[in-house]
This record gives sequence, structure tokens and C-alpha cells, in this order.
Amino acid sequence: MGGRARRTFVIMTATRVLTFELPTRIARSIAGAWRAFATDMVRGVWLVSWDGRVHGALRHDGSRWWLDWLPAADPRLASYDGPLAATPDEIVAVLARHIAAATPAGAASDVATLHIDPVIAF
Repeated sequence: MGGRARRTFVIMTATRVLTFELPTRIARSIAGAWRAFATDMVRGVWLVSWDGRVHGALRHDGSRWWLDWLPAADPRLASYDGPLAATPDEIVAVLARHIAAATPAGAASDVATLHIDPVIAF
């Protein structure tokens, strides 16, 4: 049975953007990406550092805060499993009180160097 082979052609079309529309399209794309990025900062990630070392990460998923500790984190910090406050500044205060309570009497604990920094700052 000799038949003809069917050939299919794909026709591609290109959308042409007029020169005067290009800045508007770029601006809209950047604005959309910025809105999406800025919205995610509400659900952000912060680094928990103390004495110049990063010990863990603080995450916010929109409704709850989470603390994740690195394996080399100070045991006084990593042992905290209590409730977390509403803002990063309040969480720093709670962690500073926990470090002070977990430090033996007479031992030095410089809680002034404890801070939480956003991973990406605007």
C-alpha cells in the first residue's frame, strides 16, 4: 500500500510590541513582581544571631512563628521551646530572657548582641 506521507507545518507567529508600549509593559512586569515579592515579606525569614554567629532562623508563615536552630546553635538558645511573641522585636526580648535564665550564676552572657535580621531587607 503506497500512500503519501502527510506533512504537517507549524506556523509560528510573533507578537510585535510597539516601541512606545515597551516601557509600559516592563513597568507593569516589575510592579507585578514587586507586589508578589513584597507580599511574601510578611511571611518572611529572619536570621537569629548572637555573639556574631548565626544560630538559627525565624520564619513566619502568615499565622504562626517558627524557630529553626542550626546544629551548632548555642544550647541555651536551642533549648527554648516556649511560645513566640507577635513581632520579631518581642521574640528577641523573650529569647534574651531565656538566655539570661539558662545561664548559670556568675557566667557571662552578653544578651545585648542577640538580634534578629531579615534575610532580605527593602
